[in-house]
Amino acid sequence: MKKLFLALFAVAVFTAFSFAAAKENETPSSIYAKVIDRSYIGKYQSIIIDKELSSTRLPQGITVKSKTYFAGGKFREETKTKDADDQTMDITTIFTPSDTYISYDGENYFSLGSAFIDEISENLKNIDPFSPFAVLQQKLETMNGAECYVIEDNAGGVNRKFYIEKKTYNVVKSVISNDEFLIVTDMSNYKKVNKYTAPFAIKLLVKQKTGEKEVVESAIKITSVQFNPAIEADMFTPKNVIKLPNINIPGIGNVKDIIQSIF
Repeated sequence: MKKLFLALFAVAVFTAFSFAAAKENETPSSIYAKVIDRSYIGKYQSIIIDKELSSTRLPQGITVKSKTYFAGGKFREETKTKDADDQTMDITTIFTPSDTYISYDGENYFSLGSAFIDEISENLKNIDPFSPFAVLQQKLETMNGAECYVIEDNAGGVNRKFYIEKKTYNVVKSVISNDEFLIVTDMSNYKKVNKYTAPFAIKLLVKQKTGEKEVVESAIKITSVQFNPAIEADMFTPKNVIKLPNINIPGIGNVKDIIQSIF
């Protein structure tokens, strides 16, 4: 029995040291593979997300709640805004690769004449692949009380820095910049949905370094997520389409600017 105990103890110690050594031998590629393996990215064909949004580009006192539908490469966004006087407005937006359509009654749609689908798609992404120039920093950094790997990836004139939690491989922060802009994204409150993890709180800071040097701060609070639900294709087909004039809506602002600020 004593020999068996010692043998089991030796195996346990060896396993522990092997695991520690594997951790120490991480590379940007191995970390990225584990991020994707645990993430919801690429694990769904359709998705429904309920969320609350805020942005410094929105008029003062405006609150926004929305529901996102995605299937077949198209998005539908059902948005409810409320101003400081408790006046509400329901807006439905359909994003396709060729155009963006907006409606205030759910039946008649205006064409914006431009596609914003890339903007909303970015909010559903987690992390792009690292380039061959990516470097894993030797020193761990603490973010929100958790030890994080730090990966710097400078390629193509864009500097990227990622903080990835060592224990969970969740991406908790990214900093992307070049000579023209700075984008800082903080992701937290990770939850497991259908075996995969997703951040339920996202903060975004966009700083323009040239021109007017505008700074935009936005936040997204996810209240629920459904992966691979059944969604009718008709939801992404706008009805009674006409071209939207470039006008400001009283108390709301320019429609195109609002859409860009939210997504």
